[in-house]
Amino acid sequence: MLLLREQDFTASGHDTLDANSLVMVTLRQATRVGAAVAVMYWLVLGAVGSAARGIFVAALYRYATTKEVAPGFQRDDLAGAWQPKE
Repeated sequence: MLLLREQDFTASGHDTLDANSLVMVTLRQATRVGAAVAVMYWLVLGAVGSAARGIFVAALYRYATTKEVAPGFQRDDLAGAWQPKE
């Protein structure tokens, strides 16, 4: 984003107050965009994490009930996460 220097802005017929207002509006917009990006990031991260946990829990359940390892997993990973009660 291109911001004009104050001298360039005042030379075009605007006063100093307008230059400061432009900077404040730009910063306000950048803050809103940054907040929106942060919210979207956390929503996507939560959705991906939840999906990954669901896939792992389903594979772990399959291993616990049938001793079959789901495709994409290794027996050592699943065996270490689940142990029968003593």
